[in-house]
Amino acid sequence: MRPRYFLLGLTGVCAGTLVWGCGDIGGYEIVYCSVGQSAGADPCARLSASGCQAYHCNAASRRCEEGVRDDDCDGDAGMECGGEDCDDLDGANRGGSQERCDGLDNTCDGLVDEGLIGVVSDSKVFDALALGEDAEPQLTLNAAGDAVAAYVVGAPSGGSCLQAVRLGGTRPGYLYEGCSFLADETSIAPRQPQVQLVGDGAAAVFVATSGCAKGALGYRFSNGGAATSACSDLPNGVALPSLALLGGAAVAYVAFYDVAVAERDSLSDCDAAFSAPLVLARIASPKAPKVSSSAMRVLSEHTLSLRPPALLALDAGQFLVASPAGEGVSIWRVSDEEFVADSDAPMRTVAGLESARSVAIAANPNGEVAVVSEVGCPPNQSVRLALLDSTLEPISAVQEVVGGEAVATQPSVRWSDQRKEWLVTWLSTGSKAQLRRFAATAEPLGAAVSLADGARFALAQEAPLVLSEASGTTNFRAVTLGCPR
Repeated sequence: MRPRYFLLGLTGVCAGTLVWGCGDIGGYEIVYCSVGQSAGADPCARLSASGCQAYHCNAASRRCEEGVRDDDCDGDAGMECGGEDCDDLDGANRGGSQERCDGLDNTCDGLVDEGLIGVVSDSKVFDALALGEDAEPQLTLNAAGDAVAAYVVGAPSGGSCLQAVRLGGTRPGYLYEGCSFLADETSIAPRQPQVQLVGDGAAAVFVATSGCAKGALGYRFSNGGAATSACSDLPNGVALPSLALLGGAAVAYVAFYDVAVAERDSLSDCDAAFSAPLVLARIASPKAPKVSSSAMRVLSEHTLSLRPPALLALDAGQFLVASPAGEGVSIWRVSDEEFVADSDAPMRTVAGLESARSVAIAANPNGEVAVVSEVGCPPNQSVRLALLDSTLEPISAVQEVVGGEAVATQPSVRWSDQRKEWLVTWLSTGSKAQLRRFAATAEPLGAAVSLADGARFALAQEAPLVLSEASGTTNFRAVTLGCPR
């Protein structure tokens, strides 16, 4: 007897009719199929295919038909097969669909939850003591992601001292009990402190206006409660120090402006008539018996901002130093090895940030660097974002984050590895903290989001931490972003 053959309509996005023998499809014929099933449940998937060709059910004939592969059966092929579907395993995500607040790119335009993010929680983390002179708390992050803040408070017995608190993790609260931070030397009259966690202790830098030579840079390290400290006297003084720790806290660096504190205090925020050297200091290991400054280097002779320089630790013993300059923002890439060898640090100038008054920098795991700067003076100031690659070359055009009278103070920037986007915050003239999201390539993701009232703030991990001031007391608040219900 001659073998029997069946004529099958083989279905898919692309039309086509083929003649198959029973043996060619595994010894059975698929008589009927249903549309809209996943690739795993679709009986047509039992018919073998390769590359961008597959079998799907034709709605009219209810027969299997060959065509362009569409694994989620949403009518849009995957991008690798010429379609617009960026997620061909989920029928809810495809080109032309509607964006939903689910942390996914539903519309396949490269943006996640654009225009949908808001504040889902705003809670007080910690009540600080009453603030003392020059109270400008600074937030930093340690390797574990805990946020810590340092500030000056009035000592109960007179004078002033440093206080530091942990704002993240499972143990928010004072790093050390009592008013003083690391020691009870209230006579040093500290100002402008910064702190970072070092193993099981902490490191702090500050301007010592008494006890050491006036205007000296002070630094202290503590591991397990045992503190060591030192002061470095400078020709002019110290203003606005910034701290970074390298190699698991084996080395600490401080960037600051070499100018007397009193002279810095006499300047207005937009005073461009004065300049001072930008200095970088290397401090010996916190675990050494004695703390000392092993080297200092002038990076620039003529620069001054009334905001701290930016200092960012990178991998492999490298870090970045950034400071406003007349023609833009200057960035130095420094390695610990080159610094010890007294080599000149290479410098780049970021164009598009002319007349910058402040600078903040952050990096993502790819080594790309975001530079955010407050540019110009009221009423014509703006906040701008520049994105650089790992060699500090521009990736895209400079973006304006916000302009005009909506800006009131220095912005912050962080990379959200969870959302794969840049987060930029600033304080508006109405004392309202604002946030705006930017894609990895610097395109804006919707309008600004109002966070909370505040006077000082910075970003930590996925959520900004906002520092609010009320009646002379600093209240630390944690703001979480998400999809408001």
